[in-house]
Amino acid sequence: MSGVRDRITCPEARQPLDEISQAGYHADMAHFAFAGSYLRFSHLVTTQYRHVQTGDAAAFLAAVIDTAASREITLLRGTMLWRAQLGHAYRIADEFEDLVIKIPWPHPLDRMKPLPDRAMEGRANPKGICYLYLATLREVAQLEVRPPLGSTNSVGQFELIDDVRLIDCSRNVPDEDPMVSSIGPEPDEVTRDRVVWGCIDRAFSNPVNRSDDTADYAPTQVIAEQVKLAGYHGLMYRSAFHSEDGRNVVLFAPDLAKLKSCHLFTPTEVKFTFDEQDGYFVRDP
Repeated sequence: MSGVRDRITCPEARQPLDEISQAGYHADMAHFAFAGSYLRFSHLVTTQYRHVQTGDAAAFLAAVIDTAASREITLLRGTMLWRAQLGHAYRIADEFEDLVIKIPWPHPLDRMKPLPDRAMEGRANPKGICYLYLATLREVAQLEVRPPLGSTNSVGQFELIDDVRLIDCSRNVPDEDPMVSSIGPEPDEVTRDRVVWGCIDRAFSNPVNRSDDTADYAPTQVIAEQVKLAGYHGLMYRSAFHSEDGRNVVLFAPDLAKLKSCHLFTPTEVKFTFDEQDGYFVRDP
């Protein structure tokens, strides 16, 4: 995110973006009730009440908006972001009588932005409502669409036409797995907020699959809508495919970014690394 980082401002202007700080906290603000608050909220939204939140779910959303203030950043006008789309178009390279020679060409502008009347379900947007998903690094944009090895795909560079206020879900969160941090003795208030935001960041980062149960998207969609209602222009969160400083950005208004260029890229190598998790052994009788 090095190029984008130079065009980020935040309320604590004298502090580095990644510095863990309690700036923005005040005594009368809402805080999360416990470290596992996101898991509780997710359960309520997916199994009980989706469009009207009461009780614990309403309290959770109030805490999201109150604690979001310390995670607010601004991407300045002129910031360049990236978006990838699988596949490509064709253009006519030459014609010989009845023979037409076509070559791969990047998707046109209307294909590089979501179609207003055909928006698919996403982590932040419900079906039919268009949000623009971008990335701070070209590599992240390509990884997010998971292109098949050897395929030819379109990658566009977008420029912000105005300053945008975002909530950075990845800011001031624990380094360890937040789901693990949410289990065990209750931490102090500030640490608890960090753990819950880590869970929110992880939820937004989870890759979207066409085979997913769309109910799984409901918790992040509700959070995104609350952030939108609070007057922010979008969200920033980590990429599940990029462990370094690349980030995903979702803009609630697609017209806040314009396409500047579009090129073709082909993935030539795939590399996986694996972390061993818990397991068990089977003893012979």
